[in-house]
Amino acid sequence: MLRVLLRVLLIVMAAAAAVYGGTAAVMAHSEPESSNPPIGGTATETPTQVEVIFTQELVRQGDDSALLVVDADGASVAAGTAEIDDADRTVMRVPLIPDLPNGTYTVLWSSLSSQDGHPTTGSFIFTVAADEVVTPTAEAAPAATDEPATTEEASPEATEGAAGPSPTSTAVVESETDDDDGGIPAWVIVIAVVGIVVVGAGAFGASRMLRSG
Repeated sequence: MLRVLLRVLLIVMAAAAAVYGGTAAVMAHSEPESSNPPIGGTATETPTQVEVIFTQELVRQGDDSALLVVDADGASVAAGTAEIDDADRTVMRVPLIPDLPNGTYTVLWSSLSSQDGHPTTGSFIFTVAADEVVTPTAEAAPAATDEPATTEEASPEATEGAAGPSPTSTAVVESETDDDDGGIPAWVIVIAVVGIVVVGAGAFGASRMLRSG
């Protein structure tokens, strides 16, 4: 009797599991399975769109299936409306503005499953960290000026000095040269005169002494 009860209990539990599993499969909603840029990940190149792959096919019905991308300030960076891929209705894409700056962005999504017809909403983030390209700047050229280039005029004194000695200086040099070469210095003449006077005075005194003696 106990064995029969155990068998009945196992059959009931198996049936309940089958019913619960089938109900859960029917009640499952269409949610993001993956995305590009990746959910919670980092894009090393500037993305041009956000692509989200859902777990179930989507239905176009108003705004029930949509994507909205906003920056850290809550401003939209979408360049258009989201579109469901006709070739694969689990894929939905939205274009982004050109040259999206580095930063963290939030994707607000809503989906309407073709299987259960229930709308679902949610969100996820991704980060852009693209390498910044530094454009070299050209060096500023010297400023042009309308003023003509000026040169310093040499003073007359400098010009004369560069041309050579003046005639006056030449004459003085020549005079000094002549005195040194052919003339008798004045001091020699003075000494000679004094010597003659001394000798004459001595001779005169000697002659008077002889006469008085």
